[in-house]
Amino acid sequence: MKRVFHGTGQAVLPMVLLCIMTSAQGAQKTRDGWRLLVDNQPLKAIEAFEDKAEGGKPAEIGRANRGLAAVYRFLGEGRTATDYTFRAFLADADTLALNAGWIHTIGFARSWSGHSCKSGYQVHRALMRRPNLLSGESMTSMAHRLANDGKREAAAKIVEEIGVVRSFRMIGPFENISESGYAKGYPPEREIRFDTTYVGKDGGRVEWFPYENRSPLGWVFTQYNFPVDNAVLYYYTNVRCDRDRNAYVGFGASGAFKVLLNDNLVLADSVFRNTGADVFIQKVRLRKGDNKLLVKLAHESRPSNFLIRFMNERGVRLEGIEYTHESGSFTPDTLQYENLTRSPMTERVTGHLKARLERNEDDLEAALLLMDYYNGAERTDEGQRLARRFLAKYPESSLWHGLYSESLVRGRKVTEAQTAIRTAYKLCPLNKSAWENELSTISRTAGPR
Repeated sequence: MKRVFHGTGQAVLPMVLLCIMTSAQGAQKTRDGWRLLVDNQPLKAIEAFEDKAEGGKPAEIGRANRGLAAVYRFLGEGRTATDYTFRAFLADADTLALNAGWIHTIGFARSWSGHSCKSGYQVHRALMRRPNLLSGESMTSMAHRLANDGKREAAAKIVEEIGVVRSFRMIGPFENISESGYAKGYPPEREIRFDTTYVGKDGGRVEWFPYENRSPLGWVFTQYNFPVDNAVLYYYTNVRCDRDRNAYVGFGASGAFKVLLNDNLVLADSVFRNTGADVFIQKVRLRKGDNKLLVKLAHESRPSNFLIRFMNERGVRLEGIEYTHESGSFTPDTLQYENLTRSPMTERVTGHLKARLERNEDDLEAALLLMDYYNGAERTDEGQRLARRFLAKYPESSLWHGLYSESLVRGRKVTEAQTAIRTAYKLCPLNKSAWENELSTISRTAGPR
């Protein structure tokens, strides 16, 4: 028997068209919000983003919340911006977008007020349930938050579970005036002799001594051991392994560094950057028995710090290894590593956002996320090229002038940075970083009246 549906076709078609139009209008409002922000109209941008931040498809809600985060960051409302960043992830689970703006979420972990950001706890717990090679920063951030909440044992447990190295011998300081020490091979790079002293910085004698990092955070902060400027420091660990195996070494640092495993250079960067955990990752070979790990740090006026760990392909601690600062019997490794600054996080985040811009050069969300990542990772050359590209399109944008200034500051181009940030203020006095700079300039140059 043939079934007849009276009126169904006429009713469904308008509904489908309405849904399509509503979705398109929502996407357009989100795009308009980014353009309004770039065009120095942050308050109108808030209205555009708020209209889509609570209802609609998860992807659209996520983009709208990231837009609100960008606006409130522009206005100087950092805590509100952080909350919206986390809300965006809770809506669309876009890990790459979250990682792109990691520098803006560290306040959740490190500030006293982070405990009030409930969305931050939700996001970090969700990420911890799915560990992977790129989750080191979220894991250590959660440890930092728990430590600040007074839950030091819980924080230390996280650090232990992800395989952070905490047992070292250390020696220094050696000279690094004008960054001269990074390329120089000081004695610890040629020999490990715990009973020998060496000539260090300013002619002083230096020697090895044991250091157990008992901080629940996992990071080694050199200013607590060697509060000296223009210095090179070395940290040694014996990584004992129950069998021959492959592993991943994750490394994050503030400072120029070299990481050597069994006298073989596996990671290195001559530029002082401030990074999160596991920004650099290399697949390495551990031998059964003793494996010599040596970390070289070089800094000038800013103190250095680092976090290093060994992990499996899931990003968690390897079973069957232990870390000790005792001496051992080591066999040099000759395996060659082509990319000593290998950064899977950088490759994935920047690759994804660049692909979006290739598809649509007016994708302002992708452009601003990419700029955030470049600034956060102190990739100053790439950041300045991107900022100049978009300043050519939006020369009157206070936001882009401000981001350009930040990249210039991180690249130590102070005069150019000052010009850019003062331009940002003239274009939009609501830009907080710009008006703070203007106020600072006035306070330095104005007379007593």
